[in-house]
Amino acid sequence: AHPEAPLASIPDLYKAIVDDLEYCEDHLWNRGEIRDGITNDIGRATVIAAKMLLGKVYLHMASSARSSDGVRNRAYKDHFDPKTYYQQCLNKLQEVVESKDFGWEEQWKDIWTPQNNNTSKEMIFSIQYAPIAGQGSNYFLMFIPKNCTYNATGTYGAYGLPPQFVKYYSQHPNYRFSPESTDKRITDGLLLKYVDKTALDANGEMLSVSYVRNGDTFRYQYDAGGTKLPATNTVLRIAKWLDPDVNTAEMSGLDWPVLRAAEVYLMLAEAKVELSGNPTDGFEDYNRVRGRCSDDLLDEEELSNYEGTDDMARFREAIIRERIFEFYMEGYRFFDTKRLGAIQAAAERIIA
Repeated sequence: AHPEAPLASIPDLYKAIVDDLEYCEDHLWNRGEIRDGITNDIGRATVIAAKMLLGKVYLHMASSARSSDGVRNRAYKDHFDPKTYYQQCLNKLQEVVESKDFGWEEQWKDIWTPQNNNTSKEMIFSIQYAPIAGQGSNYFLMFIPKNCTYNATGTYGAYGLPPQFVKYYSQHPNYRFSPESTDKRITDGLLLKYVDKTALDANGEMLSVSYVRNGDTFRYQYDAGGTKLPATNTVLRIAKWLDPDVNTAEMSGLDWPVLRAAEVYLMLAEAKVELSGNPTDGFEDYNRVRGRCSDDLLDEEELSNYEGTDDMARFREAIIRERIFEFYMEGYRFFDTKRLGAIQAAAERIIA
């Protein structure tokens, strides 16, 4: 683009995005569809992926306009009617759920296995990898310690959840983002225990490490040795992506998730409630996601425990928390806080 070319307006920008996705709806193939002897292979974008992404765009337009206070997201408020785009979001996502290509994994842990995550219909679109040199992924190594036995390379290990984040989101009275939680997204998705291959006991055995809570302090510590700490002891690492069979870098077949079914249900819950003004209208879709991992379902009694001046505000808080628990480290958080005009507030309460 020319360096002096003017920026497109918000309406023009979204018109281009919507036009592109509508074109994709009309011209992409379905999953596994065969035309003239040619099969639409796994990994290619599909009709259902275009529909879901279009629904997500409509939700972004609607929620950005709805949350505007006249300063944050003002351009959205000036140009988009929230009810109109919540309705378009709802209509489009209902098409997604009715598609023969839409699916659901009953066991959350099964989404992430190398054997399953590239064929599961839970993954509406993902970036594909193969366990072949030059075609594999190594991103899961970014989320586990260098000294962990799952990490055969001894490299990477940079990312995880900081203790300030864990502390804040462990405070909800009925739904704890902490080592004590029984939610499968915590027990199966976070690296609460690992073996440190660089630390040996007196018998030459590698030491095991656990993520523990001591009052308001969250950290890793060796199971033997009291308060002795591993080299990296505070950042909570991620286990939802683990390929224990890989023994060299960039050889994993784990795909990177971009669009998956759980978000469809949470977006449906959000759109239904924003249209009706009644939080109970979103409980069924909301609890389809939570209920896969926990027996602690959202109801009117629990809703009263969330922050907010009324039930609508409390439901919005419940939605954003559920999206955090379901999609942590999948790249959703910035866009959620942006569309809700909450980037500064979210940062301030974590820092505090």
